[in-house]
Amino acid sequence: MSALGGLSGGWSGARRSAAIFGVVLLLTGCAVAPPVQEMSNARQAISAARAAGAARFAPAQIMAAQRWLEDAEYALREKDYGRAYQSARRARKRAIAALGMALRDRPQTKGGGGGTKGGGNT
Repeated sequence: MSALGGLSGGWSGARRSAAIFGVVLLLTGCAVAPPVQEMSNARQAISAARAAGAARFAPAQIMAAQRWLEDAEYALREKDYGRAYQSARRARKRAIAALGMALRDRPQTKGGGGGTKGGGNT
């Protein structure tokens, strides 16, 4: 008996086709529904990067992130959820890179940030 336990010879054409179709559906499952979470993640990453100064310190990266997000939005409108998913993930990745560059390259504030209300001694 083979390592497949006799499964290879006992499957009819219809059963084999149904099994293959099921596997294909499982593998493309992420493309069946809109990638809502990925779109949200990309938007939040872009927003954080912009807030950190990415437009000034990482302009090419933040522009690339914005273009990928626009591509994801277009794909979403076209119901091309696989493309929307991939583009949203690429937008998030670029935005995170832009955020890192902005945080690394922007000038640091002096004083160590020990700002407490009230001035300390009362």
